[in-house]
Amino acid sequence: MEFEGVTEPQATRHGELVFQEECSSGLERSDKKKLEYRNPHNEPGSDKRIMLVLLSVFLALGLLQYLLPKPQPKPQEKGQQQQSQPTPGTAPLPAASATPAASKKSAPAIKIPVKGAASETESVLENDYFRITFSNRGAVLKSWLLIGKNKSGGGYRYTDNNGKPFDLVNQLIAPQLGYPFSLFTYDDELKKKLNEALYVASLSKDSLTFEYSDGEVAVRKVFHLEKGHILDLETEVTRDGQKIQAFPQWPSGLGDQLSAGSFVGSKIDWEKNGDVERKAVSSGGILRSKKWIAGGETLPGPYSWVAVADQYFAVAFMPQDPKDVTLVTLNSQAEAPKNAEKPNDAKDKANVVGAAFGNTSGLTRVRIFGGPKAVDLLEGTQAQAGGPDLRGIYDFGFFSFIARPLFLWLKWTYEHWIPNWGWAIAFLTIVITMALLPLRISSMKSSLRMQRIQPQIKAINEKYKRYG
Repeated sequence: MEFEGVTEPQATRHGELVFQEECSSGLERSDKKKLEYRNPHNEPGSDKRIMLVLLSVFLALGLLQYLLPKPQPKPQEKGQQQQSQPTPGTAPLPAASATPAASKKSAPAIKIPVKGAASETESVLENDYFRITFSNRGAVLKSWLLIGKNKSGGGYRYTDNNGKPFDLVNQLIAPQLGYPFSLFTYDDELKKKLNEALYVASLSKDSLTFEYSDGEVAVRKVFHLEKGHILDLETEVTRDGQKIQAFPQWPSGLGDQLSAGSFVGSKIDWEKNGDVERKAVSSGGILRSKKWIAGGETLPGPYSWVAVADQYFAVAFMPQDPKDVTLVTLNSQAEAPKNAEKPNDAKDKANVVGAAFGNTSGLTRVRIFGGPKAVDLLEGTQAQAGGPDLRGIYDFGFFSFIARPLFLWLKWTYEHWIPNWGWAIAFLTIVITMALLPLRISSMKSSLRMQRIQPQIKAINEKYKRYG
């Protein structure tokens, strides 16, 4: 068989390509071709010899490692070496933790005496402005009545729909979501224990102390009366002698929120680094997406004050040390009447906002303001000595630079001249109208002049309308 057109390939730098065709007499091997690439520097069979040498070396090393005896150190010397020379990259263990027996002797477990009440009882703190009733089950607030009298002495200054002293505690929602000054923790099991235990109460003239312990967890709450609408609160929770975070909370709205729709106006206000921020249940409109108060959102401080407020009343937390406090926003659903006048009829779901507020170190000391959003009352309450007051809780809106002076003028008129809000508003309306009368007269004159020339303008428009 002959092959035409086949030329001898050129030699390359590293090897030579050899094309070889073998033909056999049989038809089965007639089309088989074989290509071989050979390195001229390597002799045939050299790769096999190298592999055999390497395999022999590895086998010899393995046999030597298996046959040679290993040094066996004494157990006592080995233990001493491990204690004196720790492994690099690891910290040496303290001597007290060498053995369990030595650890127990050097650091005995703290034994906390068990303390708890046998039955549920109530205690009362009272001054000229409020009467607060506490329950030792959870050491919580059951009611906060505003008993301040009118200046004339005729009845209570702040009343509910039945003419009784106004209660800041929402008696419809608190049994569902928890009473004020219960404790918030991120551990649900611990939170249930803290808020359902029976505390031992110790009442003095102006102070009330609650204590509880189950041998592992110990809790202490101290309430103290201040002047005006202020209540001092100190809380501390420990587990095996170590402080843990547990924040006092106000989770259940305010007492004037009697229907599901009334919770829409709830807000959480705070002052942080000199700036006042207000966070409503929902914000935004058509052009902006709504933002809701998230339940369980943790917002670190510093805070001068944090308040849970609605349109007329507020409860504010004022920390002793603003820099190490944390706010946890609360937003929970509860059943509320659709109609406040018929509380036993149809119910509806309502978003109830609240706040848990405390010190991250575990010991919380705060002053609590509870009362109406009266401007003079808020401006007269300082969050800290030399710090800001609570005027930021009252929102005058975008035009506060105009609204606030007008309101203060109306209030002065009511208190010093016309002791009736309706007549005081009417009087201010007349005064403002008289002050703006020159502008109104000038506007009326301009309108009359336009009316006089209106027929002429109409005639001109009719004459030239074909050119329009």
